[in-house]
Amino acid sequence: MDPKELILGVQRRFLAEGDLPQGVFYSSELWDRLQGHLEERPRGEAEEDPSFKQLIPYGVLTQGPKVFVYQRLSKSGERRLRGLWSLGVGGHARKIPGKDLQDLIEENLFRELREELEISPWPKGKPTFRGFINDDGNAVGKVHVGLLYVWDIPESKVEVREKAKMAGEFMFLEECLRVDPELWESWSWWVLQELQTGMEAVKTV
Repeated sequence: MDPKELILGVQRRFLAEGDLPQGVFYSSELWDRLQGHLEERPRGEAEEDPSFKQLIPYGVLTQGPKVFVYQRLSKSGERRLRGLWSLGVGGHARKIPGKDLQDLIEENLFRELREELEISPWPKGKPTFRGFINDDGNAVGKVHVGLLYVWDIPESKVEVREKAKMAGEFMFLEECLRVDPELWESWSWWVLQELQTGMEAVKTV
């Protein structure tokens, strides 16, 4: 981590009057507030300030009923998350001059996906914004807010780039839900519940 790297975020007080919802939730009002109050801060400073929420574009890749999952191994750079399972690829958002919030978030997400994964061929179309992710119950979550995007990429092969740090594969959603919740990163477990709800809704139509 470069503590001097400038990353985008927003002061918590601008996001909501009182506490933010926990888990995955959709709010057009929150999106509007982000657009009006984004600011840059050095990453090292932001990591220690729970009054400031860093934006994390968080991309989940699916292939029909399967979702791409990975596990952070012992050599992973993020010590707080080693050994845990995840189904989202994400990272800090950086300012891109001339871009509105939607394009800025998508371009930062694409950058993270290309850095972490080998995706071939690169998918057509765009990911779908599903909402925000918030979990103030742990040190990582207190200083971040996620922007959840789901991208169905049935024709692409996906592999992790740094195989010494991560192992990844597509798994059926039902298999993921059978894994002990304690073994998942908190955001990923919230997202699994959201994906399950979405699939159950489709089945009932």
